[in-house]
This record gives sequence, C-alpha cells and structure tokens, in this order.
Amino acid sequence: EEVEVLERIILDPKTAGEETKVFFDKANIIKEQGQYKKAVRYFQLSQRGLKLGLDRVRVKNNPILTNGSTYDTYFASMGNLANTYIDMKDYTSGQECYLEILALHEKLYGIGHKNTLLACNNLGTCYKIKEDFEKALAMHERAYIGRLKLHGELHIDTLTSANSMGSVYDVGLNDLDNALKYYSIAEKGRVKLLGPNANKSLESQLNIAHIKSLKGKIDEATGILRRTLQKYEKHFGVENKSSKICAQRFVKTMLMKGQKDLGQEEM
Repeated sequence: EEVEVLERIILDPKTAGEETKVFFDKANIIKEQGQYKKAVRYFQLSQRGLKLGLDRVRVKNNPILTNGSTYDTYFASMGNLANTYIDMKDYTSGQECYLEILALHEKLYGIGHKNTLLACNNLGTCYKIKEDFEKALAMHERAYIGRLKLHGELHIDTLTSANSMGSVYDVGLNDLDNALKYYSIAEKGRVKLLGPNANKSLESQLNIAHIKSLKGKIDEATGILRRTLQKYEKHFGVENKSSKICAQRFVKTMLMKGQKDLGQEEM
C-alpha cells in the first residue's frame, strides 16, 4: 500500500495531499490509541509523500498560493509528529520538528504571520519542557510581541503567550515580579474577553495567588483562592478536577496563614 501510494504521487504529483491522507488519518488514530512509535512511522510516510508531491509541482510564484492544501497537510502532519515525540518524551526529536516548522513558516509566511507565531509558541513550550528556560522565554516573548502587534491585547492567542511568559518566569527563572506581571496581563485580559467565571480566567487567578504566596503575601493569596474556589465550585462543581486543585491550594495557604498569624502572636 505504501509503495503504491508513493508511485501514484510520482505519476500525478498534484494528488499528494489526497493520496497521503490515508497515512495522515491512520497516524492520528494510532496516536490516540497510544501507539506512538507506529504513529511516528505513519506521520513520516505522510510527510514523505507530501514532500514528494510538493517537490514535483514547484512553480515560480508562491507555492502556498498554488498548492496551499498540500502545504497545510504537510505542516499539520509535521506538527502532529512533533506532538507525538513530546508524548513519547523524546523532546530532542520534538524540538527538531518544531525548529523545522518554524524555519519553513518564516520562509513561506513571514515572521509576523499567525502560523509563524504559533510555531514560536510551540517551540517555546518544548524548550520549557526541556528546562532550557532562556530559550523558552525568548520564543514565548517573540510570540507575545508578534501576537500583540497582529491581534492586539484582547485576543486569546496574545493572552496565552502572556501566560506562557509568566510561567517561564515563575517555574524556570524564579523571577516573581515578572511572573506576576505577565500572569496579571493574562488574567485581566481573560476576564474581560471570556468573563470572570471562565475556566481560563480562574486558572489565571490561581497563578496570581501562587505568586502572591511565594512573595509572602499570604493574606492576599488566601483571599484570591477563597473567591476563586467559590467560583469553581459554583460553576464547575466540587468534583471538578480544577475545583479540587484550587481547594487543595486554599487549604495549604490557610495553613501557611495560620502559621504566620501564630508567629506574629508569639512575637
């Protein structure tokens, strides 16, 4: 089957997108089943066929305009392959895929295109997983600045990048001031864009409470967590995973507050 598909693409390169769909679809199904190594093989077959088709139909003008659907499938296949490597904890291979995607997007779309900025975001997340925090910050900052220019402040992608920057400052660089700054940008924007009770808004409030706690502002952190927990339980239920996480953090912070109050009484 694999040889036949590739042979048909050689005979009619313009059918590459349609012909390799069988590989692409099969790879996605197998990935969902947790068969990551097999999924990698089918994603690679999909890319091989797509690239074969693209190489044979190159024209003088922009290839995206003449063969856009094939390029879209090629990038989707490469992106899913990168995600599969991440699921396998093969972060080096995932990083290589994301780097290739970014380079291709820069060349074909330009540095300010939404797809290029998404590639920056994904590469930044990969660097963060690998604990290469300086590179992670650079990629997320590039995505944030680009999305701010492209979409403005109140756009879900811009706010995602702001939150990602806060996370790198928080988890990787221990820069609490900048972590709070970007978490706050994300929280204010999400509340305005999505509403105060949306899951993303509440996640941002958890992040802010976390930083406040680390900065020793226990009373402020406790107040934020109390209000956030009430919203979680009201809108998502007490058995919701996020509700339980918030409840655990609230209890932990209350214990810290009790210890703090006890210490002040002893003084």
